[in-house]
Amino acid sequence: MYNKILAAVDGSKQAKEALQKAFSIASCYRIPLQILHVKEGDDKTKTAWHKRSNLNKLEDRQEFLREIDIMAAKYNITHKVHFRVGNPAEEIIRHANENDIELIVVGSRGFNRFQKVVLGSVSSKIIEKASCSVLVVK
Repeated sequence: MYNKILAAVDGSKQAKEALQKAFSIASCYRIPLQILHVKEGDDKTKTAWHKRSNLNKLEDRQEFLREIDIMAAKYNITHKVHFRVGNPAEEIIRHANENDIELIVVGSRGFNRFQKVVLGSVSSKIIEKASCSVLVVK
């Protein structure tokens, strides 16, 4: 049984499918869902992104939150959305550790072998380094 679930999302089609799966699982256990979006960047990006997000990214963020609210209502689940800036895999793992998450749900980008070797993948890094269970949704 899971008591704390984290859905890591990036706005992609795969992430939306993972988010639906996370809501479904949370609904089965009747527990709230934590949702995390990580914007890739460093401390300089973090400051600039937070300043700009109030202006340039507000519509995107509001649309993102509306979609999440619709899913939450469908599954009758409470949720909390978190935003971070940094390396996505590291920030997802850090958030999971800081919040005693028992299951991380992520989407798979479907990289080919060459892309995985050269670029790596966020889901692969999370599987390798997370101290909790990880569900990768294709």
